Amino acid sequence: MFCKKCGSLLVPDGRELKCSNCGKRSSEKNLNLAEKKNVNVKEVAMVKQEVETLPKIKAHCRKCKNNEAYYYMMQTRSLDESPTIFFTCTKCGYKWRESD
Repeated sequence: MFCKKCGSLLVPDGRELKCSNCGKRSSEKNLNLAEKKNVNVKEVAMVKQEVETLPKIKAHCRKCKNNEAYYYMMQTRSLDESPTIFFTCTKCGYKWRESD
């Protein structure tokens, strides 16, 4: 979740959420909603921030037909083999890996 005033990350502070930049507090209602859905507020914010900092590439999503995706490479096999490229659709969040 992000601060409506400055757009920075909201972090848990007791039973409220507090802006990590300007200190503005969010209502207790927002935190309770996150707790009811079994959502860890810190984890959601970090995952969203990590995905948005990945580079983008033109790639066709089979699920929603979007033509843009975030991507990253990871060495999943031995070092003498090429790394695997993973994609995440910028529109629907569908994830897939490059097929050989």
